[in-house]
Amino acid sequence: MNISSMLLKVVVIAHFFLTTWACTESFLPTSYMYMNIGLMLFGTVCIVFPESTDIVLVYLITLLLSVINDIILLAIYQPHANATWEGTDQPYDLRNTYRFSLGMSIVNLMIKPVTALILYRVYKDRGGEFGGNITIPAFPSFGKKRETYENIDGTSQSKDVETASPHHNIDHEGENNPS
Repeated sequence: MNISSMLLKVVVIAHFFLTTWACTESFLPTSYMYMNIGLMLFGTVCIVFPESTDIVLVYLITLLLSVINDIILLAIYQPHANATWEGTDQPYDLRNTYRFSLGMSIVNLMIKPVTALILYRVYKDRGGEFGGNITIPAFPSFGKKRETYENIDGTSQSKDVETASPHHNIDHEGENNPS
């Protein structure tokens, strides 16, 4: 198992747990859950089809759109939920459940850019190409490396090495000269 395949599995599992924990309290709308379930489905398809670059690109684009979706949903629904759940008349365990759910949704949002970098590397390792070459110096490449051929058998041809000339058959030369 190569590193990009293992990282892809870790990413899908991490987002699965964070989404599950973020949905323990119902302060976020169902569109949050649907978007993140869709992401997990794309991630699962990426794992099932390890050579496909198209599904990784769709997963990456959907992940970037989900970042915008999460920011909008948290900005709209968190203030109302805070006023509802942090009131003094709410039981303490419900407030803690709300705080845990909010924290997990924020952590899920915060690791999505890191996930996007990992998906980009998986996309490149599977042979995908964007119009330009985006390089991130501090983010190492893993998986298949696209480098020039390196001769590993140890024989290198030097300009000083004499090579043999083509073989001439002596019998055929004698047939041309009748004696």
